[in-house]
Amino acid sequence: MRFKSVILGDLGFIGLKYTWSNKRERGMFVKERLDKGLASPEWGALFPNVVIEVEASTCYDHHPLWICLNQLFRPAQKIFRFEASWNVTKDCEEVIKQAWHKEALDSNPLVAARRKLLSCQEALTLWSRNRRGMEQRSLKGLQKRLALLQQFENPDNLEAISQIKGEINKLLEIEDIRWRQRAKRNWYKQGDRNTQFFHAWAN
Repeated sequence: MRFKSVILGDLGFIGLKYTWSNKRERGMFVKERLDKGLASPEWGALFPNVVIEVEASTCYDHHPLWICLNQLFRPAQKIFRFEASWNVTKDCEEVIKQAWHKEALDSNPLVAARRKLLSCQEALTLWSRNRRGMEQRSLKGLQKRLALLQQFENPDNLEAISQIKGEINKLLEIEDIRWRQRAKRNWYKQGDRNTQFFHAWAN
């Protein structure tokens, strides 16, 4: 059987830099990029957006390669979106700075930038999840304190009531911005916070 000579090109990769290691101790440890995706120019023309991602390996010496033919990146189950409500928080900017300045060295500046963006996405997602739980607990606690103070309202506790109201309104404003962003009706401008109609048109 005779095989036709074909020129193959390296399709590149994203993700882990190396695909194999010998798992030896120091002085004998070796890691290499042994596994690659190769294709002819004709095949590359058929799938111009192909991406190969080096995955983590749980039980083999070689890392698996994941190939996506029709889009730039692996489709996510949930699309990441920057929350407008994060802009009114004090520590959002610091979370982004810390994630962005994590080491993401790569000879390809586009790959390095993508790693930095993914680092920011992961950091913001985790921070937002933790922060929202804290905000909800804080809101419930403040509402209970307000109810107790208002039950025994007098000139001596008016300042405390006013202060707690301000804190509650800040938290409600963050929640209001969050739901506005999720609303599918573009004509929404103003409305009561957290109405049934508003929630019905939000994801």
